[in-house]
Amino acid sequence: MTRTDQLVDAVLDAARVLVAISVRSLAATGDVVTVSQLRVLMLVAGRAGVNVADVAAELGVHRSNATRVVDRLVRAGLLGRRADPADRRRLVLELTVTGRNLVADVDAHRRDEIAAVLGRIPPAGLDGAEAVWRAFADAG
Repeated sequence: MTRTDQLVDAVLDAARVLVAISVRSLAATGDVVTVSQLRVLMLVAGRAGVNVADVAAELGVHRSNATRVVDRLVRAGLLGRRADPADRRRLVLELTVTGRNLVADVDAHRRDEIAAVLGRIPPAGLDGAEAVWRAFADAG
């Protein structure tokens, strides 16, 4: 097995743990939204000026599918649409107060679980970890 294979295996193992944490974090909210819906909420929370085309690109789906996901989130009171101040013909998405609270709850749960996992790693095992994760995120 090559060094690259070993690193890929390690990343896949870590990804499984992170996915499990995300699923538990979502379940802790009472399964109010699906994973895809949460991805949309996180996208809108993290970037200004997001529209349905951005959602479609992020999810890798056709625009009509993205519209349906957004419509469900709007009906659930988690997301709103408003005219873009720079271009009134364009609608941008924004979190409602309920949507912001849901994202904050999921994020807090994930952060707590990740911190607990990191707390079980000996300090020497964490040397360089931040640089590796930031480089990985930047490359993705």
